[in-house]
Amino acid sequence: INTDAGVTAPTKEKLSKLFKEKIDPEITVHDFRMVPGPTHTNFIFDALVPLKFRMSDEEVEAEMKKLIKETFPDQKVFAIIKIDKPYA
Repeated sequence: INTDAGVTAPTKEKLSKLFKEKIDPEITVHDFRMVPGPTHTNFIFDALVPLKFRMSDEEVEAEMKKLIKETFPDQKVFAIIKIDKPYA
């Protein structure tokens, strides 16, 4: 797991901004980790989306994965995303 803040923090911020701009400004990313391997890097994180969001959890996850692939086209990156909802 890459815990180097000089690498993970900018990537987390880039994705957070992207999701806020392209999906919804209330989405937040937390528990972000990067796990580099010989063939690809995993981005593992939780995404907090509003209650009764206009998209299903599956749709949000698919859209995030699409945006990640578009943002890192020259890198082999896989996203492992857990969609969270705020507590009522």
